[in-house]
Amino acid sequence: MPVGPSEQYLAICQHPSILLSDPTKPLIVLDLHGTLCHAERIPETRRTVGCYVRPNFDAFMDYLIRYFEVAIWSSGRPESVKFLSEIFDKEHLKKIKLIWTRDNFGLNHADYKENVLTYKDLDRLWEHVVEKRVYYPKVFNASNTILLDDSFKKCAMQPYNCAILRTFDPDDRMYKVYGDNELRFLIPYLERARHQSNIANWMRRNPYVSIHPAETSALNYFEARYVSRREEEAVARPRNISHTPSSLTPETGRSTNKDEMNLDNIEVTTIHITPPAKLKPLQNTTRAEDVQPAEFERLFNNIFHQPTPSS
Repeated sequence: MPVGPSEQYLAICQHPSILLSDPTKPLIVLDLHGTLCHAERIPETRRTVGCYVRPNFDAFMDYLIRYFEVAIWSSGRPESVKFLSEIFDKEHLKKIKLIWTRDNFGLNHADYKENVLTYKDLDRLWEHVVEKRVYYPKVFNASNTILLDDSFKKCAMQPYNCAILRTFDPDDRMYKVYGDNELRFLIPYLERARHQSNIANWMRRNPYVSIHPAETSALNYFEARYVSRREEEAVARPRNISHTPSSLTPETGRSTNKDEMNLDNIEVTTIHITPPAKLKPLQNTTRAEDVQPAEFERLFNNIFHQPTPSS
């Protein structure tokens, strides 16, 4: 069965977008593994036992919580998503009203167990938000939603609502040599996108392009916070945090499981990778001159000093 955008979706993407001076909070849907963190798994069982948090994650979440309604949608199983969700600050996590896992893709039993390609159909999520009144009275659609992922294939149903990030892997040679600044450079793009009346139309004309880390090496980071399970907890049966219809209250769309986010089983350390004394310049670059440290710092700081927007 072909997978791709519907005619109705493509029609919405054709509606011109106008600049909004005082936008309401759009919805941003976050992927976890490869986008915000890197999960470490036992190869035989694919059980998640630890994860590296992407550099600048905390500042990035400060920005998102202030200017967006935030949701999570991961293709991982509920027990894995529960653990990876512990990378979020407790106060941030309280404001994330929707967490979806592998349970929410509509997979049959065989596909659920296998490592098959999953498609994040935002129509399913938008319908759920309305049905369960998760963000009531707000309604979300292609005009006011952004999906962050590191795989374009997973975003095939609504391709013009997706910002595709460079996959984060602390073992990757590119990271060890140049570091990472993806989340920080993404903020100015999201800042422009959230002021659009039709985000899908604007992103179709202005797709997000990840900057090669070698082009911004002077601004990059080499520290990745590491979160691990304690040994005794790694063999225990985890609690299910999937925000499926069975675990949500119709009035608020919030989970009824009060102790789903227990941080007592988490150990956190900071891993510092020492960069080379002298980096080799990237040859034949065309965009390095577009990234000026002083100008970027000014833009970044201005975003965080704006008045808090209305919901």
